[in-house]
Amino acid sequence: MTNYLNTIFSLMLAFLILVLGPINLSFLNDRGAAQLSIMNETSEFLDKVTDKGKITQADIDELNMNLNSHGITIDCEVTRLVRTSVVTPDGKMKTMYISADANVATDPSQVVHNLNKGDTVRVAVKEISKDAASKLYWGLLKIELRQTDFTFAKVVS
Repeated sequence: MTNYLNTIFSLMLAFLILVLGPINLSFLNDRGAAQLSIMNETSEFLDKVTDKGKITQADIDELNMNLNSHGITIDCEVTRLVRTSVVTPDGKMKTMYISADANVATDPSQVVHNLNKGDTVRVAVKEISKDAASKLYWGLLKIELRQTDFTFAKVVS
């Protein structure tokens, strides 16, 4: 009887090692590559708009399309931070960054933000859905994989 149970246990263990192990590595490799590509797309967007000096609705639409083309559903928010100086009550100058409101653009060529020297462009990226690897980990092991969530910023020079 114990020989029969050992055989079943050995077959289940072999299945886990030979089938689920490589699938696990494949899922995690694809997810890591997608997250790296999303970070690269965000960095390229910041380089492009800070060099150009303006952000158009077409730029934002292209960023959304590029970020969502890697298999992870992403929501991004582009914000322009304007540098201002304020005098504090004790007489010292303090530099602050204030978020500028975006224009509502219906035409893709319309400028949403004109960037001035010293302004900061901030892109906040957040994953809004779960991919196959996250669902598999949660379904089998009740482990929740960390979602993609980061913020990049660049100063216009």
